[in-house]
Amino acid sequence: MEIELRKIQRIGSSSLVVTLPKEWAKRLGLLPGSRVMLIDEGESIRIKPLDGSTQNPIRLDLTKIPDKLAASVPLCIYLSPVSDAEVLFPSIESREDARTRQFNLMGLHMIDSLEDTSAKIEILLDQSRIDIPKLLKSLSVIVSKTTHLLLDALKGKAENVSEKNSVLRNQFLRTHYIVLRQLASRYSEKGGIENYQVTLSTSYSGFAIDLLQELVNMVDKLVNEPIPEEDAGKLENMINGIEKVGNLLFRVLASPSVSKLSELYQQLHIARKLSEDLMVNANSRAAAVIGGRLYDIIRLLMIASYVAVCRVIMGVSRQKK
Repeated sequence: MEIELRKIQRIGSSSLVVTLPKEWAKRLGLLPGSRVMLIDEGESIRIKPLDGSTQNPIRLDLTKIPDKLAASVPLCIYLSPVSDAEVLFPSIESREDARTRQFNLMGLHMIDSLEDTSAKIEILLDQSRIDIPKLLKSLSVIVSKTTHLLLDALKGKAENVSEKNSVLRNQFLRTHYIVLRQLASRYSEKGGIENYQVTLSTSYSGFAIDLLQELVNMVDKLVNEPIPEEDAGKLENMINGIEKVGNLLFRVLASPSVSKLSELYQQLHIARKLSEDLMVNANSRAAAVIGGRLYDIIRLLMIASYVAVCRVIMGVSRQKK
């Protein structure tokens, strides 16, 4: 650790500045005009170069792209290592539509131009403070809460189902996107099969959570009459199985473990057998339809688990080597 003493100087009537050692700035790639993040850490202040601070922003001309597609650009930028972009939209309407889609993208800021249909998109995140294992575990909590809400909805016990599910959905999207952005950034900077595996598995499991949350909102439309007790019991077992699988999957991704992987496979096998039995032997159409949706979710979780196998194998192999 290097230490240097510097004096704080005044500029103007209220601004205070401190200079950086030339060699430090050079090593970090800091140039006049570079952006840095100031972080208050109580008794100290940390200065962190922002990602892409030494690079020119990328420029995207979307004028020949349909409005609806162009409006997706904030998410496209977020799920890449890019932190600074200048975007020319095909219309003001598409730019406004893009603005509505940035709600779940934490740290993304969009600044409009007053002269044309362009906008500047910046992503300001202190990526050194993002804890991927912790975020992955929080996704398992969202799976648990969603499965409980689904069970309550099936039993007619839940109140304000749509509102509660909307809150969970927003939590899921924010967490999911920030995990994928961080992994994409790491993969592009350092490469490595491990980051790729976690990114792929997290993506597939994200599709499963998305279907699960959609199912919560559809239950009242799918169930026109009480579900027979036998079918209801099978559905409950399936939903509980999905909760266990989601929990185990994200734990395996966060921290590779052969024992957790073995338990994950056992729970997936049980959940798949339950879903196959329900679809063949259901006593009501509603139960068969819901069972089919749950089967799709289980299949996605199975695909995600296949990648988790590689995560564990590669991790254990490297440890032994």
